[in-house]
Amino acid sequence: MGETPSPIRRGSLVLLVLGSVLAAVGVVGDALGWWARQPFFTNLVSSITGFAFAVPVALLILSRVAEAQARDYERRAALAFTQISVASFLTSYGKVLQLQDALTDIALNVGRFSFGGSQGDREAAAGHLQGIPGRHRADLHDLCGGWAVLRESARPRLAQAGVQWLYESEIAAIADSLIRANDAMDRMQFLTHPTRPLIGEDQPISRTMTEVAYTLSTALNEVKVLVEEPGFHHRLTHF
Repeated sequence: MGETPSPIRRGSLVLLVLGSVLAAVGVVGDALGWWARQPFFTNLVSSITGFAFAVPVALLILSRVAEAQARDYERRAALAFTQISVASFLTSYGKVLQLQDALTDIALNVGRFSFGGSQGDREAAAGHLQGIPGRHRADLHDLCGGWAVLRESARPRLAQAGVQWLYESEIAAIADSLIRANDAMDRMQFLTHPTRPLIGEDQPISRTMTEVAYTLSTALNEVKVLVEEPGFHHRLTHF
């Protein structure tokens, strides 16, 4: 009865006490012959006594049934919400893989963006770097937001519904990598502002840009390794 609403518990207690009193009165009345010449009153007391016992039992049963239905509904709603959220996260993840490919290309051709490369190579690499925030920042933002929904909304809802999903350590690891990736993207957007030339005599900004690109690439690679690990991917998509 711990989960039964308080008004139902109080009302049931009152009716049970009333029923017990009437039942005791009825037993005593039978022994003393009170009811022999009062058939209507006898039936009335009997009916009230039965009502006093039947209603609490019915209320408690119906209350438990309603609670079970509510738990089942919440569980199904939590599963559906998580399924949609996971699908959205994986869609954003697929888009961010294109950013990872772009950063890998920068890493493989970093010489074009440092001393020794031709002016044309450096200009091409600079333009490539400048285009990354505009092409991929929204996708990374969606990925971070999607993971936040899974961590802060979907997982707690599943836990309330009695469903254990993912380990806290792996959730925190991905969140940490995404935070560093997002910070690196913000830094990259700042450095690639049109008023900041990326090429010059000593190329101080270009050097910083390659470092930021490396940081961003490393963080995204950590996310990729975790998400595509078979055990984690199975836990992510099966709950």
